[in-house]
Amino acid sequence: MLHYKGKLLNFDLVLFALAEDEAECANIFIFLKQNRHHIDDTAVLGVLDFLDDNNNDYDLLSQTLLNIERTDFSKKPKPIQRKRYFPYAASLIIFLGVGVFYYYFSQTSKPYVFVPDEFGLDNMLSDHASTSHWDDFVASFIIEDYANAVRVIDSMPEGVALDSIAYFKGVSAFKLGDYKLAAENFIQLQHHKHSLFFQDGEYFLALSLLKAKKLKNAHSVLKSIVDQENHPFRDESIYLLDNFY
Repeated sequence: MLHYKGKLLNFDLVLFALAEDEAECANIFIFLKQNRHHIDDTAVLGVLDFLDDNNNDYDLLSQTLLNIERTDFSKKPKPIQRKRYFPYAASLIIFLGVGVFYYYFSQTSKPYVFVPDEFGLDNMLSDHASTSHWDDFVASFIIEDYANAVRVIDSMPEGVALDSIAYFKGVSAFKLGDYKLAAENFIQLQHHKHSLFFQDGEYFLALSLLKAKKLKNAHSVLKSIVDQENHPFRDESIYLLDNFY
């Protein structure tokens, strides 16, 4: 495996480069660009693309990564209730309450940044599934035991809607700070284009990728959202593109 002065070509090398003086920082990124065909880490590849698009502005890269790191999606919520209408089904309906939270990035009149902090979505189970499984999940989530919430979801019986599992496991993983696992589940959700959770999950996927420092991947998802005129999180996505790219 290729190394740079004994260091692996991964995201830690990017952080190391940004902590070095200007000359060494440039040397490292030149080396990475020259050897990008040896790099499997998509986060590093995204950084290289970012630099290509921004004239190798290392200060901008450093500030962008810092902004992402400092962006807190879980504090000082301002509740806004978004009404949802769910189709009735022969299957069992579990009602978890209605309402989602939105957050400001700053004190200015910026768009709200969506992150559910409390469950407000119906979940549909098959006729053979027990409500206790979702009850156990909600009980763990409301006390912020997200690790157990993930374990409960992993033990769900057959017949539970796969889109619900992907969405709520993704949310729980995001709360744990496991952005890789969160992104994996929101990617799975993208296979369910008719899901009630699809658009929320699409935006949440972008947030997970941003937090995972996968800038190129996040940019692609955000751009896709912006291209959809009726997407409920189009304004938020425009804001993220304007501020992180």
